Amino acid sequence: MPSAPQAPPLTGYTLWLSPASPQKYQFQSLIKHLTTFSEDAPVFEPHITLLAPVSLDVPLGEIEDTLGRIVAELGGLQAWKLQLKAAQKGGFYFQSVLAPVEPTKELLALREKVEQAFSVPGQSDYFPHLSLLYGDISAEKRDSISAEANKESREDGFGEVEIGEIEIVRCLGDVADWVTVGKVTL
Repeated sequence: MPSAPQAPPLTGYTLWLSPASPQKYQFQSLIKHLTTFSEDAPVFEPHITLLAPVSLDVPLGEIEDTLGRIVAELGGLQAWKLQLKAAQKGGFYFQSVLAPVEPTKELLALREKVEQAFSVPGQSDYFPHLSLLYGDISAEKRDSISAEANKESREDGFGEVEIGEIEIVRCLGDVADWVTVGKVTL
């Protein structure tokens, strides 16, 4: 019996923009629903990746302090809303099915400051999105799962999502083993 497809290795802290409640729970429910269409797809928390990976050698307190300083420099990001487009297939394991995010100047400024602060190289091709399904899945199946996801959205996409916090997630091993180890509220 062939082994199940495995996620590519990911080791480090990942910085996630986390939707505020109740949208977080709505997207969590959608993610769980979509995993039923692919037997090896893991369940994960809804998020928009801001930056990955930050070295595990960086002390957690330093990451939290740096993020807090950056948010303050940007004038705070209270009630920060981003536009989500319709679900589509992606081309990578961690982007199998996703909802692209309209890249606002605030989002790109936050990304640039975080990228500089943590000296993460090779990040010039930032594609902001909210992943809806992870997996090594055929293009045809990703298309059908995208269509299923879009049943939960408007014609022009999922609309506004309010971002409540930046989560610091320790990503070691399988997706099920990832742990949120810190948060910075916006």
